[in-house]
Amino acid sequence: MPLYDYRCETCTAEFEARRPVEERDRAVCPKCGGMRVTRGMPLGVTYVKSARGTDPIPEGCCGGAEDGAGCACTCRA
Repeated sequence: MPLYDYRCETCTAEFEARRPVEERDRAVCPKCGGMRVTRGMPLGVTYVKSARGTDPIPEGCCGGAEDGAGCACTCRA
């Protein structure tokens, strides 16, 4: 299930929610209960543009240690 970013138009709270794709536009603000929310892009997949086209980010993309310690990006999912 994708993780989406939302922003409530009523109270301006920003939150994340895992939603089935079919229900991605039916989120409710956890702070005020408002249903007027705008959706950002789902998290979890990141692509970069290269000379060959669009490729997934390679291992070690964030510059963390070789064992993945300190890696703060989603390239090591």
